Amino acid sequence: LVPQARIVALVCAAALVLPVAWTEPLLRLAGQPESVARHAADYLAGASLSLLATPLTIVQRHVLGALRRPHVVTAAFAIAVPLNAGLDVVLARGLDGWVPRMGVFGVGVATSAISIAVTLAIGGWVRATNAGLGAPWLARPSSLLLHRITAMGLPIVVSVAAEVGVFIASSF
Repeated sequence: LVPQARIVALVCAAALVLPVAWTEPLLRLAGQPESVARHAADYLAGASLSLLATPLTIVQRHVLGALRRPHVVTAAFAIAVPLNAGLDVVLARGLDGWVPRMGVFGVGVATSAISIAVTLAIGGWVRATNAGLGAPWLARPSSLLLHRITAMGLPIVVSVAAEVGVFIASSF
């Protein structure tokens, strides 16, 4: 089941990354000020790789939760949060000729770097300790399992999308 969930996570992640290219025009169309749209687009351009890593981290988090090992995820995020904050400052403001000033884009890059690091660290721990119970990282898709996962997850996705849509609509 876990390898199938990773496949679904990668498909969802790819679907999340695609609209990033249209962030600025979509926000302008929604009536956001040009500066807000530009900064949001800059941030998402840097953070887009985190959209690929995060769904995989969620799968690993649930595997470890089911195995009663949530401390691994807690420790990973406890380390990641201050590292992300520090990297945000360094990449946004630059570092005396060592690192160029990147502004909001740098904050997005920091988010991507830390998200990928957390995903790799948790995945590495799962593999090193055989917490994945010997399952391959990705397996040949089983249409039955993919159908079950999609049937369970689709209502959640639709519900969250509707909630976000109502929130956005009420903001204008």
